[in-house]
Amino acid sequence: MIRHIATVLALAGLAGCSATQAPPVLAPSAPGIRVGFSAPTPTGVTAVAALTGVTPAYVETFAGPGSSFPSAWAGLAAKDGATLVIQLDTGSIPLSHIAAGDDDAWLRSYAKAVAAWPHPVAIGIDHEFNGPWWPWSYQHETPASFVAAWRHVVTLFRQEGAKVSWVWTISNVTGPQAAGLAPYWPGAGYVTDIGVNAYYYRASDTFASVFTPVLAEARALSGKPVLVTETGANPSSGQARAIGDLFAGIAATPEALGFIWFDYDKASANGDPHNWLIEGDPAALAAFRTAVREYG
Repeated sequence: MIRHIATVLALAGLAGCSATQAPPVLAPSAPGIRVGFSAPTPTGVTAVAALTGVTPAYVETFAGPGSSFPSAWAGLAAKDGATLVIQLDTGSIPLSHIAAGDDDAWLRSYAKAVAAWPHPVAIGIDHEFNGPWWPWSYQHETPASFVAAWRHVVTLFRQEGAKVSWVWTISNVTGPQAAGLAPYWPGAGYVTDIGVNAYYYRASDTFASVFTPVLAEARALSGKPVLVTETGANPSSGQARAIGDLFAGIAATPEALGFIWFDYDKASANGDPHNWLIEGDPAALAAFRTAVREYG
């Protein structure tokens, strides 16, 4: 089995650090592409990891307002030596309320739990804010409110001594429904890594068309490392082809830490036409295993 060495957190200087100090980074401890998984359940992550021959470097889950620290997911990540990646979303809570401290009781409780966890944790706040589909995002909230809320959450977690890598997670959405990134940038002192969510939908999709434009826009803001926090390929894209292209593209991107495969069947779950599972496609699984051997 190919084992990807998990990333480690740089711990020095976090507790009590000011907003202008650099937070810890998701520093690679070994060469090669670090691969992680997100699935509906921890069991799903274990299953796809076994099928692909990968010990995950990242285990990603999602949390909404009022939620508690995901101990089952954290335990899975710790077992594999992986970084736990939490996309912490504020739901329909107005961002002005977050920034004003109205929800500090929930956030402080969450921060205390993270501070007590002795393993690497990365957190994104209100992911895909540059698209219009979430209540916290473009066309629903202003960039100023987003930045104020982001900074407030980061500051609160630092006050509690939580050692977190902060992942500013963007979508590769383009066109009139996409917001420019610059107004939403919280500042280098509040962001550790840039997260990118992007998928292969069509047979014509390539790393250059799917990832390169958004990576260029992010690069113009900051030289921060990039973690592909969600990606996948649906059957229409040609999964085996897309997987090989994904690995090659990540390998050719110097700032890329790795990627997290979004192993969900959205078609069965909620009528979304996209099925990102690779379990049922022998060619896709073979391509994944081959790429792991080549790029791991």
